[in-house]
Amino acid sequence: MHHTIDLNAPSQPLHHHWSECVGAGRAAETLRSDWREQLSLAQKECGYRRIRFHGLLHDDMFLLHRMKDGAFHFNWQYIDAVFDHLVDLGVEPFIELGFCPGAIARERETVFWWKGHGAPPIDPDTWCRLLRELAQHLLQRYGNCVESWYWEVWNEPNHHCFFKGSRPEYFELYKISVQTLKAVCPTFRVGGPATANFVPDDRFVGEEEDVSLHANHTVPDDRQDDLQWRGVWIEEFLVYAAEHQLPVDFLSFHPYPMDWASDGQGGLKNYFRGLGALRDDLAWGRNVLKESAFPNAEIHCTEWNTSSAFSDLVHDELASATYAVATNAMAAGLADSVSWWTFTDIFEEQGGQASIFHGGFGQINAQGLPKPLFHAYRFLHRLGCDILSQNEQSIATRLGDGGLSLLLWNYPEEAKGGLPLVRDSRKETRRALEMGETQKHHLSIQGLRPHEPLVLERLDPQHGCVVDAWLAWGAPDPPSREQVDLLRRMAHPSLTSFSANASGRLELNVEMAPWALAQLRSVAPGGTALESMPTVATQPMEE
Repeated sequence: MHHTIDLNAPSQPLHHHWSECVGAGRAAETLRSDWREQLSLAQKECGYRRIRFHGLLHDDMFLLHRMKDGAFHFNWQYIDAVFDHLVDLGVEPFIELGFCPGAIARERETVFWWKGHGAPPIDPDTWCRLLRELAQHLLQRYGNCVESWYWEVWNEPNHHCFFKGSRPEYFELYKISVQTLKAVCPTFRVGGPATANFVPDDRFVGEEEDVSLHANHTVPDDRQDDLQWRGVWIEEFLVYAAEHQLPVDFLSFHPYPMDWASDGQGGLKNYFRGLGALRDDLAWGRNVLKESAFPNAEIHCTEWNTSSAFSDLVHDELASATYAVATNAMAAGLADSVSWWTFTDIFEEQGGQASIFHGGFGQINAQGLPKPLFHAYRFLHRLGCDILSQNEQSIATRLGDGGLSLLLWNYPEEAKGGLPLVRDSRKETRRALEMGETQKHHLSIQGLRPHEPLVLERLDPQHGCVVDAWLAWGAPDPPSREQVDLLRRMAHPSLTSFSANASGRLELNVEMAPWALAQLRSVAPGGTALESMPTVATQPMEE
């Protein structure tokens, strides 16, 4: 494959929707020192501007207390500890309003190990007072910066485990929430409905899900992309807001590229969509907004991942990193943010996990070891904001100082139908890595500065895939402190340095194994490839 790149060629703007926001588990986890260390690393290397998490109003934040006389008392200590750290780090909160404090929850049934109350509030007036007090406190404590923060009403209310109410009840909750927040500060950006997933049938057309309408099993697995996938409650939400003259500053949804649905025989099955699922879902959302009363509303995918399964071994592997890069590149320009769920495996929805690599959502594991996904998002962040060229295996951009940032990937044709969900066997993930063939890329670059220094980072099965080294040692759980330290030093891509010639040209051959990622970029004077992480020995490269 030949790539001809001219740094002086016309370009198109590139919005880094992948760096705008990232997900985390719940508010109380932000109080841990190791969580904070990992967020600092992720923010510096991946450029995350905002963070979203569950449980801000949950009981373990000790926000709302009912006194003996029935009156409510607000305790801001834990809330302040969370937001103080984020503001000091320069990461804005993307506030998810959920779940309900137990003192005002309509029902006692909970979700997750930490027992989040999915029930709507029994008393709308107290809910509105809670939001009003919270918003006023944040404005008083942090000043004008709060005026531009995002407020999302609830999380996945179409799933009964997260919202024990109907669609009309959620719409009413949105109504009173947005009215309350806008009364405090009109510039607050408020939106929803934060629903998941996209579906190809009418199961969510009624007020609650009708599982008898699951349609996936009516077509073969390799034809799932032929179905008409669409978002849940979104069109109805926009109609309701328009009819009730409610503001919608942004539309949010969770377009995981899979579906949990009937297998047609009384059971449930995972159905997987192709590599273009995110692009198609965002395009659908853009079209729906265009035809609605809110054509200028933003689109924020406040959760997204290769799968919505908590324990999916593919999350630890190189394949998920390549999938993330290829899919984000295909979807460029269609969303204001697409938030990876999550940046860390310090994530307690199912409690603590016995294995250091258990297929968690995170880009970094609980010991602080970067997974391939971390490097994928670091590569994406280090792209420029001007696209020079793009195809199915690469994107070339111009940096702000005129240098080059080129990202290459080898996503096997055999895997275009999407990634599998693997819960039990590393052998299955190994089979995925055996797909595809080695690619040879010839780079012909001009328009560089004379003798401009560049660095090539390679992420492949031999470089930066720390789970492979851990498996080769027999998967020790837990590893020793010395083993963790060694794994941390092994968890980085290889680095090779190059220079343009006196005419500002560079000719380079790059061979890439299946699933490999590589980034060639100019190095600013005095800069390094990994700004805050230890580097590893460089590898020889055919030139």
